Amino acid sequence: MLVVTEDGAKALCGQCEAAVVARPDASVGPIGRTIKAGAAPPRVLAPLEMIVQDLRLAIEDGTMLPGEEVPTIGDIAQARGVSVGTALRSA
Repeated sequence: MLVVTEDGAKALCGQCEAAVVARPDASVGPIGRTIKAGAAPPRVLAPLEMIVQDLRLAIEDGTMLPGEEVPTIGDIAQARGVSVGTALRSA
């Protein structure tokens, strides 16, 4: 989605869901306008995404070894302070 106004343009990146804000370049003459876009700050991960990322990293860096038991859904929920439903969706 792109919204253009006199003050600039605002867009929502379809791939990363980050907001991109652009402002007109004051150095451009009356013939046309150049819009320079600056990237928005990184999107904050949802609790579900953080759980998945942490489990993946633990496996990749060897913190969790092959054959080792994965924490239970209840343990993940309690340790993260999230509902069992959120922890379940990360499994």
